[in-house]
Formats: sequence, structure tokens, C-alpha cells
Amino acid sequence: MLTANEKKRYCRQMVYFEKSFESQVRLGHSHVVVVGLGGLGSLVCQYLAAAGVGEITLYDHDKVEWSNLPRQLLYTEADVGCWKSDIAKQKLSAMNGTIKITPRRRFEGNEEDLYQLEQCHLVIDCSDNFTTRYNLNQCCMQVNKTLISGAANRASGYVIKLTMSNTSACLGCVLGDLSTFDGARCHEQGILGPITGSIASFQSNIALRTLLAQEPLEDYLINFDGEDLLSYRYQCLRDPHCTLHSTQDESFLYAT
Repeated sequence: MLTANEKKRYCRQMVYFEKSFESQVRLGHSHVVVVGLGGLGSLVCQYLAAAGVGEITLYDHDKVEWSNLPRQLLYTEADVGCWKSDIAKQKLSAMNGTIKITPRRRFEGNEEDLYQLEQCHLVIDCSDNFTTRYNLNQCCMQVNKTLISGAANRASGYVIKLTMSNTSACLGCVLGDLSTFDGARCHEQGILGPITGSIASFQSNIALRTLLAQEPLEDYLINFDGEDLLSYRYQCLRDPHCTLHSTQDESFLYAT
């Protein structure tokens, strides 16, 4: 059931939903895990909380720094030196007191982390390094959880949605082996705040539509060019030679 205040709070987005009441209740019963509370995650978690996603588990092991403030809009000058996950819980709870926020530190892919993924409906990767992304990818494959992974650098970024079924693609299929990356991050190449906002908006939109079963269950990649203001969407196909898959499915053939 929705309270009178909840009906007032969510009235605009409920008008958009195909089944307004049922959809909002469904969001209230949803659990999302967000890994990384930087430029992407600090915005994604706000969109989820504002939309009424009932439970959000937040992973981040960093503290707020001055260099975060231009693009990580959840934090203020007073938060510098504080744990991001703790600040996020405090501010998201103030934003929406009806939802449950659980802060956690580093995602390591251990037994407790796998348990958290098993209990959720959707995983959103907002991390800032490929080691964490690929670790999370492996864990989502293990527990068959849909993963929405995003990254931004300089004036561009991407979002990848992976359903993690037995025959679907994974990050390795789309991006290649982890050893091919040089580890360059935004503190080395620079980043514009609105670019992270654009990618976070893509991730949040896909997440809400996926939770409400309004998003097609397919694997795809969206590339966003912030200089030309263009975005492109591509279907992601499983690579039978991907090294991240524990076994190869010999019956799998590339789709056309």
C-alpha cells in the first residue's frame, strides 16, 4: 500500500507508469546494489532513492576529496574526509525516509558480497577501475543477476546492460580481457561533470525500467559522445572464446 504522502510524492512518475499503483509498489519492494559512489554512483543512488526503490545497498571504500566535488553532487565541502558510503546513507535517508539504505565498504567478491547480490534484484556498477568491474562481472555471472555497468572519461562514456543468462554476454565479451587495459582513470585524463551526469542518467533510467519489466531483456552497449552530443546503441553478443566464462558453450554461434 502507498500512504497519502507517497501518492503525492510519486504522482508525476506514476502517471508515466503503465500500471501506476502496482509499478510504484513494485519499486518499493525492489532491492538494488550500487557499487561505487563516485561521479556515477553518487547520482545513480539519488535517482533510485528519489524514485522510491525500497532498498539500496551501497559499496564504496573511499572518502570524499576536494577533487570529487565538481562532479559528485551528493557531497559538499563539509563532507570532505568522510566515508562516502556513510554520507550517502545519511543524505539518502533524509531525501526519502521510507527506504532502507545499507552502506558497505569495498566490494571484494567474498561470500558476504555474493550473499548481498543474491538478495537483490539488480546490480549497478559505478566503480572507477576495471579490476572491480570485472570482479563484479564474475560475481553477477555466478548468481545470475542483471548488471548495468557504466564508465565515463574525458567527454565520453558508455553504459552496458548484461542480463547474465547462460547464453548472454559479459564484460569480457564486450570489452575484452582485463589485461588489455592500461588502467588510465579520470584523475589522469580528466573528466567533465556533466558527462558523468549523462551516463548516470542512462544507468538510472535503464535500472528503473528493468525493475518494472518495461526494459527489453537484451544485452546492449550505449556509447555517448559528449562533444558531438551523440549516442549509439549496439547489441552485445556472447563471445564463445571469452576468457571470463568458466566454460565455453560449444553450441553457441554468433547471432546475425
